[in-house]
Amino acid sequence: MNQVVETASALRRLRLRSTQTRIPSAIVVAPPAPKREPIQIDNSLAKLLDQVTRLLPDLHHDLFDLLGQIPSGRVTTFGRLAAALGDRHAARWIATVLRHDSRAASVPWHRVVRLDGSLPGTSRSDSLSQKDLLLREQIPLRDERVMSSVDFFEDFASSHPLLRLQEEQRQAAERVSLHDQIPERPTLAGIDVAYPNPGQARAAYVEFDPRLKTVVYERIVDSEVGFPYITGFLSYREIPAYLYLLAEVEAVRPLADVLLVDGSGVLHPRGIGIAAHLGVLLDRPTIGVSKKLLHGSLVDRGDDSLVVDIAAESREIRGAAVKVTRDNKPIYVSPGHGCSVERAIDLVQLSFATHRLPEPVYLADRLSKARSPL
Repeated sequence: MNQVVETASALRRLRLRSTQTRIPSAIVVAPPAPKREPIQIDNSLAKLLDQVTRLLPDLHHDLFDLLGQIPSGRVTTFGRLAAALGDRHAARWIATVLRHDSRAASVPWHRVVRLDGSLPGTSRSDSLSQKDLLLREQIPLRDERVMSSVDFFEDFASSHPLLRLQEEQRQAAERVSLHDQIPERPTLAGIDVAYPNPGQARAAYVEFDPRLKTVVYERIVDSEVGFPYITGFLSYREIPAYLYLLAEVEAVRPLADVLLVDGSGVLHPRGIGIAAHLGVLLDRPTIGVSKKLLHGSLVDRGDDSLVVDIAAESREIRGAAVKVTRDNKPIYVSPGHGCSVERAIDLVQLSFATHRLPEPVYLADRLSKARSPL
């Protein structure tokens, strides 16, 4: 392991608050960690965390800049704003910001309508209604809809920050390895992130012995959220929280050989779901475990199998739908990095207990949603 050094400044940037707790029903077979000195972090993880956080664009700033470019007397759509950011999947997040973010009151939020010209009901309690504001700017309306004679504004000057992140994802996807880098009897840990309060992430780590069905070690870490939820970009929202978490764990004990991540691996539109992205960054074996299928199609074999292969557009098998029993809903398993499809399925099945999710992921999900002790 690299030399452990203090990085208090890196921790302060996200106002880290670390806590350690236990799940009441879990069996902890290792002694609790000894009382530690002020938070320390492995130097390589500190550098990685700094690189990741520097990469993140300030999407709120970019969005408000775009809104300020819409001239009086003109309107645009959520989709056009999202395209100016670099990905149309951002449209739903934009609608949420305009409706709920108090900072949007300082920009012409009312100049954003639906694709068909209808008003989205974004009206805010701190201003006149959207209809009144548009009429004040002499934008013609009929039946709560901008008339077709009004041209939608789309000549935005933008750096397209989400396009840059997509390119970074493509580069990371090229580094994914599906060759097994896993020992014969690996240690396993599940990790998950919850959001107990706006702007706060709570990441949980549960190391689990799949043969004894017992918890070996667990930890939770709180940090600030620096990126919104946008479909296809979950990595940029959750990876900083995971890096803080794993640094905290590694400060007191070795990380598990394999990380089971609540999220997709290579079953992702760009082949780089959060499990794959995290695995590439850490160069450590990871497996994605998701309750939703983001990409690929089931290979129907006409039977009632507990494991159904999932193929990508290239017809290559990239994962599987896996059930604990035939009565359960499936989960979608795919390798992240340093792991083959077959080994990912085997390790997930080995980790099953009685829940739909493999036990370490189930316990990490539960722990991440636990109330943090004072």
